[in-house]
Amino acid sequence: GVSYQLVQGVIAGGYDALYKASEASEDNREAGAKDLQIRGLTEKDCVIGIAASGRTPYTIGAVEYARNLGCFTAC
Repeated sequence: GVSYQLVQGVIAGGYDALYKASEASEDNREAGAKDLQIRGLTEKDCVIGIAASGRTPYTIGAVEYARNLGCFTAC
């Protein structure tokens, strides 16, 4: 009953990475932040980073960007 834009999944390597390997895309810290910028993230949003290792650069970059905006973040 909510807009499909309310909850969004963002993955390193983009949509194609869901079904085809996107080598090394998770190693790009800047791409994590850029992908959230493109989506128009604001301080009113919440970002939850999920990384099996707990140290994936893409995820860390995204969460750091969100924190700098003032978003609620979790990992």
